[in-house]
Amino acid sequence: MNYFEYHFSGDISGTKLRANATAKSDGLFTGARNVVELVQCDTAGEEVFLTFKQTADELGGFAKFKLLLYKDDQIVGTKDGHFDVYAKNLNGKGATDVADITVYETDFDRVEVIIEP
Repeated sequence: MNYFEYHFSGDISGTKLRANATAKSDGLFTGARNVVELVQCDTAGEEVFLTFKQTADELGGFAKFKLLLYKDDQIVGTKDGHFDVYAKNLNGKGATDVADITVYETDFDRVEVIIEP
């Protein structure tokens, strides 16, 4: 599961968009899959605390997580980060760490976490 975020320089409301994609094998910058699992997600105001556990020996060099922030089942914001910045203690199989993510000025009631290799 994943999401893609697009930014437009003008108002595109009313425009019909059609996406086209082709799945390919993992690239050079992608590590092994399923090497980090989300253990717990807690929120307090504008803070999201994600407890991660490493389930394999090594993470990919660009391994990251993405957050989808929901309010009333509508996406109201996104945030992402790399494990080597937000969870530096993930340094081997079985290691755990808590990533503290600040989400400014976004009223949300649910968080969905996507982990990329």
